[in-house]
Amino acid sequence: MKKLLSTIFITLGVFYSSAQCTVTLNPSTIKVTQDSTIATNLGANQYYLVCAGVTLSYDGTQSADVTYYLEDAAKVISLVSHEATLYMKRLSSIDANYSQSGQWAITTNVWHDPSATFEDYIQGSNFNECTDVVFNYGSVGSCNATSGLEQEKELFTFNSYPNPAKDQITIETNSNTEKTISITTVLGQEVFKTSNNLKTTKVDLQSLKEGTYFITMQTSHGDKKMKKLIITK
Repeated sequence: MKKLLSTIFITLGVFYSSAQCTVTLNPSTIKVTQDSTIATNLGANQYYLVCAGVTLSYDGTQSADVTYYLEDAAKVISLVSHEATLYMKRLSSIDANYSQSGQWAITTNVWHDPSATFEDYIQGSNFNECTDVVFNYGSVGSCNATSGLEQEKELFTFNSYPNPAKDQITIETNSNTEKTISITTVLGQEVFKTSNNLKTTKVDLQSLKEGTYFITMQTSHGDKKMKKLIITK
């Protein structure tokens, strides 16, 4: 049976404080931007920023020490009991929907907006009600913000010409970071490879046979794009 927040507080005799609560997100925090499930075991010191309206479920098979930062109307579903520290904004919620009588879900420490809700069996010894929960995002960036790295990945592209090509192609990109350019056959055999930070690279094709190939460009940040290349003789 679902238990409302007020019922849980009475049962557990938890501690309240009424003040603005401000937290700086850990730099290794992972941003969760769409409904997701953590299906693997987690070690200690895991951090997740659950964006507004997004549901994150934990379904690992071992307990985990996790910190959840919940934006407005975000939700965490505990499918397996595990310890967590919670920072909960307006209308966010925690649901231990696996719970049965005698079983308890997460938590250790909770800082929450008064409108946050807790469903099923929630255990914890340090519940703190805040007049407002404020996140200092730091390098993590808010759910609505795009970091410099994300902007680069979003804008990264390249073109090659002419295509079809005969003796030479020119590969142009808008990225001036270190990148690897390779050409492979349709069977995956690599026939050309180079690394540089140039925006323009010329490739001699005279030694290659007529046929279909693929050009792959990968930046030092791991972003990768691929284009088809036709060589005619």
